[in-house]
Amino acid sequence: MISKLLFESFWQLLILLVAVQFGFIAVWSWRRTRAWGRAVSIGFAAMPSLLSLSIIVVTPREEVIGICRDLAAAVELGDPGAIGKHLAKDFEAAGFSRFEFLDRVEQSLTRYDVDQARLRNFEVSFPRRNEAVAVFNAACRVRCVDAFFNRLASRWRLTFRDDGRIWQVTRVEALPTAFSPIRDVRDCFR
Repeated sequence: MISKLLFESFWQLLILLVAVQFGFIAVWSWRRTRAWGRAVSIGFAAMPSLLSLSIIVVTPREEVIGICRDLAAAVELGDPGAIGKHLAKDFEAAGFSRFEFLDRVEQSLTRYDVDQARLRNFEVSFPRRNEAVAVFNAACRVRCVDAFFNRLASRWRLTFRDDGRIWQVTRVEALPTAFSPIRDVRDCFR
């Protein structure tokens, strides 16, 4: 909880620091003691340091979420090469190997125009050392010659492996939801 607040929630950290600083100032203005004056000074010195630390430090959770967002951006751009650079050599999705998956993605992206991709409600867990699982909701607009979906909702589970340098996707799964026509990864290739 503290790690998430310090390193992953810049705006929440800022609000907390400002609230604590106002508390210090209020107590100092009421008491006017040297100790509370030091607390106010320390608070003003600590705020930029903690906020800078929050920006500079990138946690594994933030890395995994960043890769998911990069993949969504690559889909919007219609760039299977950018998708491929995030996939592990032993990647698997719905029975497709890495090569087969990228071939299907390329075919689908030439037929469909995907834009306004929005990812949210991330749940990132680390079940084993060097492994991460990200589950999230996605929504996008999909257009083709004979169809238009203004808001195509879906839910995804991506499994990642850290090879010591970077996180790579080893598995992609579509999770069925009540309002989504996507029940399986293969539904994206029809």
